[in-house]
Amino acid sequence: MTTMTQSTVLPCSTQTPLPSAAFCVSPSQSFAFVCRVSPPVIAHSLIGRAVCVRHCSHSLEARLRWKQSFRASSDFWVELQGHESQRDSFDFSAFGVRNRDCQKLKLRCRAMADPSAKEAGGLPAQEFTFTNKNGQRLKGLLVDGGAGSKEVCILCHGFRSSKQSGTLSAISAGLAEAGVSTFRFDFSGNGESEGKFAYGNYWQEVEDLRAAFEFWTSKGSRVVCVAGHSKGGNCVVLYASKYHDVPCVINISGRFALEKGILERFGGQEGLKKLEDEGVLDIKDAAGNVEYQVTKADLRDRLTTNMHAACLAIPESTRVLTIHGTNDEIIPADDAYQFAQRISTHKLVLVKDADHSYRGHQSQLVKHVLEFLKETSALQESSALQT
Repeated sequence: MTTMTQSTVLPCSTQTPLPSAAFCVSPSQSFAFVCRVSPPVIAHSLIGRAVCVRHCSHSLEARLRWKQSFRASSDFWVELQGHESQRDSFDFSAFGVRNRDCQKLKLRCRAMADPSAKEAGGLPAQEFTFTNKNGQRLKGLLVDGGAGSKEVCILCHGFRSSKQSGTLSAISAGLAEAGVSTFRFDFSGNGESEGKFAYGNYWQEVEDLRAAFEFWTSKGSRVVCVAGHSKGGNCVVLYASKYHDVPCVINISGRFALEKGILERFGGQEGLKKLEDEGVLDIKDAAGNVEYQVTKADLRDRLTTNMHAACLAIPESTRVLTIHGTNDEIIPADDAYQFAQRISTHKLVLVKDADHSYRGHQSQLVKHVLEFLKETSALQESSALQT
């Protein structure tokens, strides 16, 4: 079953050259920039700085990184989130962009908020710490849906992201408004959780999710859904293939073909060859700082993670929803069809014109998540009455 929806796209025609006016961003509130850059550069090779000009005693500058490929004279979105408990103001007169070779790039940028997103920053969130099977302490945030609910939906972030992801924050806000509690946490080696970041690490993240599941069930709560964005989508599908104890799984823009999307992060064939020759590859930012390392074992972990087998192993008692944007610039929408073809109790929703992070389409994303949760609950109630 495939559903196509359409949402309003923010106009880019009113972009203004730098410098532009300063703007403010508050903690856990996502803002986006509609930008244009030339010449074209590859993923992980671009870095920008927006210098704080007031209320910034805790930070002199904010660094923005883009994890995607760019085409000359094409528009793209960049997200910035607030820091700590202060309200920051960023002045784009001090904003500069350089590529990996420190060549200055031309950039036009205009700050704007995603009009479809709910502000999760104002919602009460309670911090929790739990431990995975390796003894690592993982940090998470519970946004309570109220009314004494003992049901919770666990949300999983994507590659090198965190529980503060703008996409997950929007889902938390939308579900809380509908009375659904959510718990989003940092995988080990990410965000505020303990551990060392590792490329690949798919099944370890499944076990981190399992630890979150057991944490809440031990408190008497019922986990009614696990949902994940991007690589988190892979995690929840893999989880459902191994642990058959959740009625509802939501895969948001997950990648089916894990052999793809590698060269973009490795810097092309040259980076892949260096990994093969030396056994380790440093992934660096534009300033030459090492962001993380990839080993042959890390790459093998990714390439041997079998999403085809995982899809076939999901029981019919588990309903799976895949949501994907038709303009996803990181993972093509074709991957969504691959999930749909292999999972027996599957629903596919394509969000027209949405990119990987659903800029300008987050309200549509939340709407589909809520509808699927309600459908699953209704089916469960009907089944219980029949038995």
